[in-house]
Amino acid sequence: MFCNKCHKEVPDDSVFCQYCGQLIKNEEVLQMNEAGREIEHSMTYMDIMAQEISEVIASRDNEDNKPHDNYGLTATNPIYTCLIEGTEEYLASLYTIDNQKLSWKRLGSTAAKGVNGMVDIYEGKLYSDKVYGTIYINMYAGKNDESVPEGYKKVTNVGTVGSTESSGDEYDALNDHSIKKFSPKFISAFKIVFVILAFIAIPLTCLLMSTCGEKSVSSIDQERWFHQGCSEDDRVYSSVISFEPVYLLGKVGAYQAVWCKCKTQAGNVNWVYISIRDYKQYVDSSVSAKSSKEAFKEVTFSTVQTIHGVAKRADSLQTNPYENIDTIVLLFQSMD
Repeated sequence: MFCNKCHKEVPDDSVFCQYCGQLIKNEEVLQMNEAGREIEHSMTYMDIMAQEISEVIASRDNEDNKPHDNYGLTATNPIYTCLIEGTEEYLASLYTIDNQKLSWKRLGSTAAKGVNGMVDIYEGKLYSDKVYGTIYINMYAGKNDESVPEGYKKVTNVGTVGSTESSGDEYDALNDHSIKKFSPKFISAFKIVFVILAFIAIPLTCLLMSTCGEKSVSSIDQERWFHQGCSEDDRVYSSVISFEPVYLLGKVGAYQAVWCKCKTQAGNVNWVYISIRDYKQYVDSSVSAKSSKEAFKEVTFSTVQTIHGVAKRADSLQTNPYENIDTIVLLFQSMD
């Protein structure tokens, strides 16, 4: 059997391509139309989840299970956890090197070459609401990883001395006996130097903030307006006024994703592939994976919403997609 995306040979019983992560066999698909017709395939969502977890565990057993370069900081080298509960437990124990607690927000998910299953993207923020960093998690392992990414520490028992693990060297100034008392003359000279540096630092800080702002704008400019001329894997955005669920993917009571028609302010229609989890978080909080197909109704927003994601070929997200779905679609990641 060959993968229909990268065309490499894979085992006959594969669910996902071991090289590019492409889904080999379809889930059971429910087409939402007036007649309520169901198009069923042999592979159910629960079957896929069970096999995906077993494949991840098997692939992890064949590795040395030690963190590699950029561990947890790229989609191709994710942190492995055990389902949603394991992910929440792992994130709750992850602190900054200087022992600051982080709040986490899931930005979306992506596929990565050589990784079985989707990889979730999480953004960590400090108490000041400043972004500290982004990590990548694959939640289909049998247990949580013990390792931590560079720049973080793991607090296993908050408030207990000696209960942390970190990926970087820590320096304890209080226990450094090499610190010695300085003379008054040295302290006076230090104050003068400090004042001079302060006068230099203020305008320099303003310049850096201005430069960072320009870089931030330029990074946003790299995101392209979504249209059929986009190349696959382009970072794209689209301004929409409504979501209309058309096709639900998964088994009744265990939906995985949904194809939606999204109307733009200009009156055009874009096809969007969105997970049920993201649909509930961003579009309609009243539905879930266990809702009936009748519960998924068109949602119209009072103001224009901007959705962000990645341009993908429809056949890379679903084998043999429906004929009326555009060739290039938007793989949803977030909305603001």
